[in-house]
Amino acid sequence: MFGDRGETPSRSELLSMVKKHSNLLGKTLVEEQDAVDVEMDSRFWHDVFDLYFIRGKESRGRQDDDLLFFVRKVLDDLLGKNLSEVHWRRSFYLNMIAHTAFSVTVAICSHQELRNHQAGTDTPLSPIYKVVKTVYASPSRVNFQLDSKKEVETKPAYPDICFAVDDFDSTFDAV
Repeated sequence: MFGDRGETPSRSELLSMVKKHSNLLGKTLVEEQDAVDVEMDSRFWHDVFDLYFIRGKESRGRQDDDLLFFVRKVLDDLLGKNLSEVHWRRSFYLNMIAHTAFSVTVAICSHQELRNHQAGTDTPLSPIYKVVKTVYASPSRVNFQLDSKKEVETKPAYPDICFAVDDFDSTFDAV
C-alpha cells in the first residue's frame, strides 16, 4: 500500500493520510475507492505503523526511544478460547504519543498579579520563578511510597498515559 513509491513519506504526509483515513471511519456514505480503504482498516494501520516506526527514515534519524508498544485485542471464538491479535490503530496512536516530546511548565506568580489576571485585566502573568522540563509519556506508571524501602513497581496504565519527570527532586527543589 505505502511501499509502492519507494520513498518514505514525511511525518506531515503520513499524518495527513492518517487523518483522511480516520475521517472516513465514521462515515456511512463514502466513494467506492475510499470504501476499500476503510474495509482494509487493520492492514492500513499495520502498514502505517511499519512504515513510520520500523522502516521509516524519520524514525531512524530522530533521537527517539527504540521501544515500541503493541496494543492487543482479545477475541472470543465460539469455543470460548481467547485469540489475541494486535490492534494496529491503537498501537500506532500510542507510539505516536510515546515518541512525541512534551514539556511541563511550573511557574510561581505573585498573589496580586494572579488576582488581576483572574479578574479579567489584560495584564500578562509575569512569573517570579519558572521551570520548564521535558517529560516522557508512557503507558505504564510507577508505584512507589516515600516511606517504603521497597523497590519501585511498574504497572500498566493503558489506556491512561502517564508522564515521568527525570530528576524531579533536583528540578523542582527551588520551587
